[in-house]
Amino acid sequence: MGKKTLILLLGLGFFAGHLLAQSRSTPALIDLHKLAEAGHLLENKVVFIEDTSTTLSPTEAIKILNTKGGEPVFDPYQITFRQRNSVFWLCFKVQDTAFEETRKKWVLQISYPSLDSIDLYYLDKKGALQVFQTGDKRVFVERDIKSTRFFAFHLPIYSAEVHTFYLRIRSDGLLNVPISFYELEDYYTQTIYEETLMGAFYGIILVLSFYNLFLFFVLRSRMYLMYVAYMLSVAAFSAALDGHLFQYVFF
Repeated sequence: MGKKTLILLLGLGFFAGHLLAQSRSTPALIDLHKLAEAGHLLENKVVFIEDTSTTLSPTEAIKILNTKGGEPVFDPYQITFRQRNSVFWLCFKVQDTAFEETRKKWVLQISYPSLDSIDLYYLDKKGALQVFQTGDKRVFVERDIKSTRFFAFHLPIYSAEVHTFYLRIRSDGLLNVPISFYELEDYYTQTIYEETLMGAFYGIILVLSFYNLFLFFVLRSRMYLMYVAYMLSVAAFSAALDGHLFQYVFF
């Protein structure tokens, strides 16, 4: 290897390392009272690291995120990782500046029901590391919030100070991690609205199924029975995709 080639390789290595260092950062603060402002959650509010070995302990991952930072996410509601056998650690910081006056309660929701394992780590008032664990490979009744088909957590915010949270996520399939934040009352209002619409959708399918089943018994035409089977299959497939099947059948 020539001297010029060696110098070139060293220069490229230094440049690549510099770019990698520049791409890593600590997350910017999320002000929970500015969620309604357009673009407040965009750019560097959530960062992540990829654990390809899947062996990082929570303390090790948290130390890396706190000291070296992670790769920034542009939009927390559109976080998508390619399918791979890795563990992803996400970090974000939130603050409720009016906590002492309002004592509002906040909810974190991940609006994708097909993630195998989700662990939310945080420090309690005494500085001890605590964790909420969920995922579609854990039983539904153990979830922190059970009124939704999605994964949702009560954020343990107990002062007006900055609170840091860490998400450990692993899944065999596609990793969509759309993160959103709600004030507790707004969250339940939104959930009731969405579940009402979904209930109407499944209700219409069931009514049509019973109607065609009635026609089958009256007219004795197998076409109506096949139509019933088709509609019920569509309903079951949709329920499996959107999480209702796991919520109400395999809980």
